[in-house]
Amino acid sequence: MINNSVYILCKQDGVKITRMHICTWNVKNKISFTEYGFEIDRGTLRKLDLLVALPEINKKEDLRCLYRNISDTKNCRFIFNSDIELTKPINGNAEFGVNISLLGDREIAILPIDSDKVILENKNLKLELEIPEQAKKIIYIRFLVESNIPAFAYVKNEISKRIITYDVRVNECRTASKDVIREQKKGYKILHIDNCFCFHIVPSTYNINFINGNKLKTIRSLEIPEFKNYLGDIEKDEKLTLKENQFNIIFCKQENKDNYSFFSTYSEEYIGNAQLTLALGANILCSLLFASGGLHKRTNALELPFYARIPVEYWVAFGILMFLILYPLFIKKNKR
Repeated sequence: MINNSVYILCKQDGVKITRMHICTWNVKNKISFTEYGFEIDRGTLRKLDLLVALPEINKKEDLRCLYRNISDTKNCRFIFNSDIELTKPINGNAEFGVNISLLGDREIAILPIDSDKVILENKNLKLELEIPEQAKKIIYIRFLVESNIPAFAYVKNEISKRIITYDVRVNECRTASKDVIREQKKGYKILHIDNCFCFHIVPSTYNINFINGNKLKTIRSLEIPEFKNYLGDIEKDEKLTLKENQFNIIFCKQENKDNYSFFSTYSEEYIGNAQLTLALGANILCSLLFASGGLHKRTNALELPFYARIPVEYWVAFGILMFLILYPLFIKKNKR
């Protein structure tokens, strides 16, 4: 059973999330990664103790702050889908964060995450945020998490089809883990979220089998140049190969809920090594069976043992058959 839930909690009162972003990447890589972004109305608080319970994270080093990526003016315009009227480093130093004025009098402060103030306990990230005095009321943090298993996803491989199911659940109290409940007893409170945005980036070879139309906003081809600029060194570090028309981005949204859920399934039909192996193996096996009746006519030297009367070509065919049987098992073992 997969862990498909994420929880966002805070120790301080008077705090809420105005916008939450979740973005999963299915790029057929050995390492999966997921982005999380929180736009937080912190009021006048200068410090926040956040706890983010994640579905997949193994060690603290798997978290990567995206402050440098998102604070770039071009990337900021792209991610927030808004014109940038003004950017100003907090306290005159971008190391503390950047105040951004978006079109329509919307102002936010993009803040870095201090890795020294990040604690990981049982897949629960504890983030201690020190907020500069000059920071705007609304702050924004964004980070990426690497994992060996795709977050929120269940992948099923059939003979000729691969099916991936995303089941994203946010702040769902009824399925809260014992760790989350224990932290609530220590003073952490689940934050209300005004708007929740969920993005899935999947190869364009996948068909959409199911998605809730009431939550779906857009389906579009991934903007490769813009995302390459946004990812920066991440593309090289993660050995990603992003090419035009190879990926789609599916965008879903919900608002004004106590908790959120996004369910969708995608499938890809293919003819892979397993299918070719079965076809070739069946063909060889059938040929051997049809020819087996004539084996006793190959030679009259009945004094020879049976195996000695089998032609060399048959041994070669048997060898090929054994290779075809064992090869998929060897490949599957190496992929684990």
